[in-house]
Amino acid sequence: MISKEKFAEYLRLVQTFEYEKAHEEFYHKKLIKHENEQAPTVGLLKHKEEMKAFLSSISEEKAALKQYLIGDGFSAVEWEYEFVHEDWGKRAFSQLSIQRWDKDKIVLERHHYQM
Repeated sequence: MISKEKFAEYLRLVQTFEYEKAHEEFYHKKLIKHENEQAPTVGLLKHKEEMKAFLSSISEEKAALKQYLIGDGFSAVEWEYEFVHEDWGKRAFSQLSIQRWDKDKIVLERHHYQM
């Protein structure tokens, strides 16, 4: 189980859009990530590529932590995101992120949202 202190650091990195550091510290190399009901992204390297492309297309980004819970190998986090995307325009939405942890690394992550 991840410690509360380490989890707080993970939340801080996400909230400040420091995804590169979050990936290195908190994501397993065999990560499986789902965006809503889309096919999964498999592997940390593929996830990093997708995030790099996404982050390069947004500006004016904000992330507000609403609530979270952590348990033995599990976490759930509710976020409020806001950003301007170069193709989609301004977006504001709630997202529920659910993670399965193996010690201090996320091995499975699901994001649920509607933009």
